[in-house]
Amino acid sequence: MTKIKVKKIYVLFIFAIILIITIFICGRNIEKKQNKIYEQFLNGQIQVENKDGKKYLIEELFKNSDDIKYLIFDIDNDGNQELHIRDTRSYYIFKSRKDKLEIIYDGTSYEYPIAKENLIGVLYYREGGAPFHETYYFTRFQEDGK
Repeated sequence: MTKIKVKKIYVLFIFAIILIITIFICGRNIEKKQNKIYEQFLNGQIQVENKDGKKYLIEELFKNSDDIKYLIFDIDNDGNQELHIRDTRSYYIFKSRKDKLEIIYDGTSYEYPIAKENLIGVLYYREGGAPFHETYYFTRFQEDGK
């Protein structure tokens, strides 16, 4: 190979490495920012906005609940993690967009997040009173929580 081709390949290789590192650092910064917003909401420091524009603190959504559980993972395959919170009566999914927190899903305590290979979404399952009376459905999210 000529010296010029070797220099071009070397420059392209260095550029690719710099690009990969930049993408990785930017992704980590976005994730840290999202997690900070989620932490602020969990601590009652910021409000969440529903689809109608009404705002709530965590205490207003989960009144009189001592059994709150939360999980952070990407349910809509957009590369950004969402905050999932449930108690004995309700289940919510929150998404951080442009330094705001939004409710992208609200459901009941009969709903559970599912993440297994290509099966990612929310499963509603409720047993009935009589034999073979079960209700279930699955909600799969499109990219970006829609």
